[in-house]
Parts: sequence; C-alpha cells; structure tokens
Amino acid sequence: GMAEGMARSPMAGNINFEDAEASMNQMIDLAQNMVEDGAYGVFGLQIGTTGVGAQFAMDFEPGSETAKMFSESGNSADLLAALPNQPYIFASAYDLKCSAATELMDLAKQLQAFSGMGDGAMQGLGGMMDGTTGGASALYPSPGGLMGGLFTGMLNYTRVDDTNKYVENMQKMSEKGGPMPMSLTTNESQLNGHAVHGWSMSLPMDHNDPAAMQMMQMSQMLFGGMQMGGYLVESDGGVYQTMSRNLSLVETAMGEGQTLADNGAIKQVRQHLPSPAAAEGYFGMGALSQMLQPMAAMMGMQIQTPVPADLA
Repeated sequence: GMAEGMARSPMAGNINFEDAEASMNQMIDLAQNMVEDGAYGVFGLQIGTTGVGAQFAMDFEPGSETAKMFSESGNSADLLAALPNQPYIFASAYDLKCSAATELMDLAKQLQAFSGMGDGAMQGLGGMMDGTTGGASALYPSPGGLMGGLFTGMLNYTRVDDTNKYVENMQKMSEKGGPMPMSLTTNESQLNGHAVHGWSMSLPMDHNDPAAMQMMQMSQMLFGGMQMGGYLVESDGGVYQTMSRNLSLVETAMGEGQTLADNGAIKQVRQHLPSPAAAEGYFGMGALSQMLQPMAAMMGMQIQTPVPADLA
C-alpha cells in the first residue's frame, strides 16, 4: 500500500508511515466529503471606481459533515489589533476558534508524522499547536533596506492559552536539533514586565557547493545573513516573535498607539469583504512599491512611475 511505498523511499528516516497513510486517507476523505456535500457554488465579480473585487461562495447540504465543519465562523479582525499601525508590505490574521479551523488543526497534528523529526521535537510542535487559538503577522519594511534582510521587518503574534507552555514546547523543539538547528535562550531580559527570550536558527551551507555564493546572497537579502534570529516576547494572552534582534516593533505593538485594526486602508477594503472572517490578508501597495523599485533597479530595470506619498 501507500505506507510500504513510502517506506522504501531514501527520504524515509524515522517517519511512521502507517500513521502518515492514515492521515493522507483522512485528507482525501475530507476533500471527497466537500465535493459530495456541496449543493451549489456562486462566483461574483465586482468592478467599480474603488477597485475590483471577486467573491466565491459554496453552499453545503444541511446537516452534512461539511456543513457542520463550516457552521461557526471566526473573527480574525480583532487579532490585527495586536500589530502596530505602520506602513506594511503584507499583513494577515487568522482565528482558529472556528469549527473549520479546529478540524484542520486536528488533521495537521496527525500529519506531523511526515516530518521525520524526533519525538521530543514533535511533542514540542504538537504542544505549540494545541495551545494556539489564532494569530497575526505583518511584514514591515526592513530598517536596513533591501540588503538588510527582507524578513527582518516581520512581526508575528500568536494568541495562546498559556504563554509559558508555548515557550516550553518551543524549547523542546530546539533541543532536538535537525537540518536547521535552532537554539532558544530563555529569559534574556524583560520588556514592560514581560519575559523576553532569544532564538536563532542556522542555515545549512556547503561552502564547496558551486552555488554557495548565490545562496549566501539570497540569504543576505531574505534574512540579513546566514543565521535567522530574533526574540520571543510573552504578553498578555499571546507571544510576539521578531525575525531580528530588534524589539522596537514589539514595544510599539505593546504600547498605547494605533494598531492595524485602526488602519484606514484596511477598514476601507474590509467593507467589501464578508464579515466576520476566519482569516484575512492585505498588501500595502505603498510600502510594496517602494521596496520593488530598488529591487528592479538591481536587476537593470528602471521604473519611472513615482510612488504617491499617501499610497497606503
């Protein structure tokens, strides 16, 4: 069967293929149920002076398993309030308290068998997933510019039931190593009375590889070097994670200023979207355009179109 075929793969490692096959079958059953339980679908396109919008809706047979799975909606809008209102490249939020997300999270825990990670690492990952009820992420322009690392301006917020357990489970993952070893230094400092932990992850590099130089350049552009790292900051009801050794975004997020939930452009776009939503995402065209222009120049392309100062 499927398990026997995967077990013969050179990538087999420590994967439990019987559990993996059961998880794959559950995914297939889930997809089949959605098709069989579907009554009809509707697609709509709206074009106006404020932009272009598209919506897709699907109705399921009353009382069916799929209808029950989508019976409750989340509210991701509130989670954007965890992020500071600053120019952003991309921002998103998701609420895992809805019925569909609960079903998918249960399936994701079973699919851990595919990773081949050690038992301790899997327990750590499973524990982190168990306590997670939602989150939000925003990619802000990097303070160091394009070559300072694109993702060094990222801030993640994870809403959890117990912040201490979340950090403990991340510690379990770091202790087990892997192809990209991660380390976690707990209680490095405090921020507004909350614990600050440092984390780092080394990127594998074979300097004898002919493509090593290109990989180093790409890593510099994405992460600011050959090592990713940042902070985990516990807060009331959640954990912030930075992708650089800079706490300024977290300080702003935990302050009294406006949040992305107050962002005017996001509010304007949200008026055209179904509400409440289990997940949502937005591109900040102003910050995105300002990032793409120097990137295009590096590739020999000149973009002459000026970016309006008030473009959100």
